[in-house]
Amino acid sequence: MWKISYVSGIFCQMKKDSYLLVVQYSSNVHIVNMECFTCYSVSA
Repeated sequence: MWKISYVSGIFCQMKKDSYLLVVQYSSNVHIVNMECFTCYSVSA
């Protein structure tokens, strides 16, 4: 089961029921959780 999680303007596709922590510093995005296989910014 895949699901999309919206965190701080970042969309992430998640594996199973895993959650991830997205820490955003200025324009840099730090992803904490290897369960996230795809993350991308949705801001213009």
